Amino acid sequence: MPSTTMMLRWVGFLLGSVAAAAPAAAQGAAQDRFWPAGGAVSFVAENDAFADGNDRNYTSGVLASMLVEHDAAPRWLQWLGREPARLFNLEPQSVGFAVGHTLYTPEDIAADIAPPDQHPYAGWAYATLSLFAVKGPDRLDQADLTIGVVGPLAGGEWVQTEWHDMLRAVEPRGWSSQLENEAAFAIDYERRHRGRLCPERWVVGCDLVPSFGGALGTLRAEARVGVTFRAGGGLENDFGPPRIRPALAGGGLTVEQPGARVYSFVGVYGRAVGRNLFLDGNSFEEGPRVERKPLVGELQAGLVLQFRGLQLSYTFVRRTEEFQTQTEPQQFGAFALAHRW
Repeated sequence: MPSTTMMLRWVGFLLGSVAAAAPAAAQGAAQDRFWPAGGAVSFVAENDAFADGNDRNYTSGVLASMLVEHDAAPRWLQWLGREPARLFNLEPQSVGFAVGHTLYTPEDIAADIAPPDQHPYAGWAYATLSLFAVKGPDRLDQADLTIGVVGPLAGGEWVQTEWHDMLRAVEPRGWSSQLENEAAFAIDYERRHRGRLCPERWVVGCDLVPSFGGALGTLRAEARVGVTFRAGGGLENDFGPPRIRPALAGGGLTVEQPGARVYSFVGVYGRAVGRNLFLDGNSFEEGPRVERKPLVGELQAGLVLQFRGLQLSYTFVRRTEEFQTQTEPQQFGAFALAHRW
């Protein structure tokens, strides 16, 4: 397996090539095509069992979301998105609402108390409001407002204990040492561009999708940049498959089309992290915490299948160490299902 240093070097090299490799976006009718009448739903499940089968660090996450045209959204959603739209100078064409749940555990889940040099136990239950704005056919801006709760109220102990009991897996015994109850929030912004690389006459298309953005809040504070190379059919229909923040995500937007399309992708992603609630611990009281690393790199690869308005994807992720005493990079997988109507 590649070392963390090698992964970070590849992140730097590929991110540095984005400006030279990605051509300028075209303007025209594709802008309207990307927001046809109707909406979309998506479901994402990420788990270390989908890659190496070990419960440790970021062990699982689920996210269910719905997207609708902005003007057709309920007034309360439009009202909630009004200030974020002003903050980022967006004129959103779509608005989304999502609910999710995430689990973090140490590597040794059989210990009665989480080892102090391993990831603290934490459950995170949250809701996210998202605004999507297109500027030209190949640029997508997304702003998110996420609000949730970490700690016993998030139900992490119950979820993992019941799941392991059903699977007859190792009982997680250290949840008594999880993070305490705390409400948290984050405001995220991300911009993505699509740049065609292969000539239009080629049967198989290929492109680069660079992105940059960041987050600010009690949940996390970070700056991030990434790039994804894609090859196959139907690339003009999305910006990549949906994922769970803070991952390199495609936004969950798809275009319905006749027939089937398949494409593969590989991407790299870098984050400069100033705060991570799940590593830094509770904001206002003492508790479990580990020493966070300021730079995190991520390598991902996967496959996307599109059939009419349906999209199914799998992503394999290898993430560098996020805290000083983490012994090795983490691997996990992500399945996503999206449908546009």
